[in-house]
Amino acid sequence: TTTGDMIFNTRENNNSTFATTANAGFKFQHFSTDLVTILRNGKVGIGTASPDKVLHVFQAGNNIPLLVETDNHSGIQVKGGNSHDRYISFAQINGSVGGKVGWDHSSQTTKLNGVDTFGSSHLAVDVNGNVGIGTASPGVALEVIGSISGSATSTGSFGAGYIDNKLGI
Repeated sequence: TTTGDMIFNTRENNNSTFATTANAGFKFQHFSTDLVTILRNGKVGIGTASPDKVLHVFQAGNNIPLLVETDNHSGIQVKGGNSHDRYISFAQINGSVGGKVGWDHSSQTTKLNGVDTFGSSHLAVDVNGNVGIGTASPGVALEVIGSISGSATSTGSFGAGYIDNKLGI
């Protein structure tokens, strides 16, 4: 027996007192506007009647539909399998992804990519604090693969630097 303050058991139409044959197992509406939809497969939509994922939040317009707030430290934790990547993708409504930030398990690095893959790396920080630009696995404090340019006045002392494996500083 299931217990709780309130239980709704949606079933196929089997002559029970609370039955439905619609796709949505449960809906909260304001007049005819869907506010929250819970599908029979467990997917929850807030602001959408057809959620694509376990939790799908939608709000039309130039708004921020999700807020995480506390009176102390705040954050969002993304957990995954012990040998799998964890990431956040930035996608357009048509499904194409414009970038990804996350943890690449195989190389043990945090990556920021302008494409939807960890195969190529734009910026990587490994578990030792090494930073790589254009490389997925930096071997020194700062490793850049590709051309660089800059303009600045430097002060202080610097350690040895290498360009094409030759001492350059």
